[in-house]
Amino acid sequence: MTINEETQRKLSQDLPAGAVKTREQGGSKVDYIDGHFAMTRANEVFGHDGWSYSTRSIDEVRAFRAAPDVAVVPWDRDYVPGEVTT
Repeated sequence: MTINEETQRKLSQDLPAGAVKTREQGGSKVDYIDGHFAMTRANEVFGHDGWSYSTRSIDEVRAFRAAPDVAVVPWDRDYVPGEVTT
């Protein structure tokens, strides 16, 4: 998928103050954005029907704690399910 100039501009904007939070996890401080913010931002950039997400990995940090690695994936609006492309 090619990202157009307008979308690239939106993705390049600084995050608003307070969007990046910090917590202690596994003996270290980690920065993160919460899921609600990530979904709202993806809707603003790609539109409500213009993205999905996939969990790439989940690593156990401590018993009963997990650190997921999640990717936001913009939809290719020209994609037709089941269609073979060359």
